[in-house]
Amino acid sequence: MIRRLIILLLIVGCDVIDPDVYGCTDKTACNFNTDANIYDGSCDFQDGDNDGICDSIDDCTVLDLEAECYLDGEGNNYGQGNSPTDFGMGSLESCPGDYYECTTEDDANTFVNSTFCTPMNTELTVLIRDNCSAIIDTTHSGYYDANCSDYSYNSTNLETGVYQQVFIAMSEEYTRNFYICNP
Repeated sequence: MIRRLIILLLIVGCDVIDPDVYGCTDKTACNFNTDANIYDGSCDFQDGDNDGICDSIDDCTVLDLEAECYLDGEGNNYGQGNSPTDFGMGSLESCPGDYYECTTEDDANTFVNSTFCTPMNTELTVLIRDNCSAIIDTTHSGYYDANCSDYSYNSTNLETGVYQQVFIAMSEEYTRNFYICNP
């Protein structure tokens, strides 16, 4: 019996040989194949819209957002009660050097306040978008009188990053980018 087993092992052999699987063997490629054991030159490193997701068409349209700082600490550039002549927001200045410091609870900033002016009575919607263009909140929606008014937003649920406040009036979009620090 032992003799037959030895003969059978000699005929069949002890080594199991994996079949050749051609494909992309580079783990950093978008099309990495875990089964591939032979590199075939097919690795794809393309990220069509440079959003860190390996494909050319995403649900995400990445916004190149940089926070904007307003002239006063409250974002009130026009002041209440002015008679605006056009839709819009106030002037900007460069952000202070420590604006993006977000390491302790003392650095926390979850609030944005923007003054937006409407020169006539109009429907106005104010949205918050993330850097992927997704609407994450509608903060104001309704019919507003001609005036410059403050529109504020506060969220402790947002992750640290730059977001966009979008004012939609007369089918036009006016935007303000703002920074949330939520350590």
